[in-house]
Amino acid sequence: TQPEGARGLGGTPFEAASRSRDYGDGPEAERALIVGMFEEGALRGYAGLTGRAALRQRHVASLSMAVDPAHQRRGIGDRLLGRLLEAAERWYGWLRIELGVHADNSGAIALYRKHGFEIEGRRRDAVFTDGRFVDVLAMARLRAGFVAPPALGQAPPEPPRGPPATI
Repeated sequence: TQPEGARGLGGTPFEAASRSRDYGDGPEAERALIVGMFEEGALRGYAGLTGRAALRQRHVASLSMAVDPAHQRRGIGDRLLGRLLEAAERWYGWLRIELGVHADNSGAIALYRKHGFEIEGRRRDAVFTDGRFVDVLAMARLRAGFVAPPALGQAPPEPPRGPPATI
């Protein structure tokens, strides 16, 4: 992998093996889905979803994705993301998928929008890369056809109180 692609395709050689091993042995491994695209025996791109472990967040997954810069703009990212989202909707209970993307990565932002992601926020100067700070956009997507439950009614009534206790 070229140095500029290393950040997204497994990290640097001295960190990728330990990160992969720790990830594969951790609790996230049971709630993860990873797909890759290979060409001529080489990894050209990957996309992965990791579900949240917290009980009240089990409906949420985080997306990570990268395509080798030398192979971008050839539909690899579109195919990877399409397959990943199809599997997530058919086989996993994730209702919401979240991701972070560099604000200056217009190609990735357009791809995510094509697949139903919307920008929800911006973290200013969130990442230092290539000698400069870059903003990161928070994007998310709800599963197709998902309808939020109706708004909750008023707060429940106060419980009845008895007479003050005497000592």
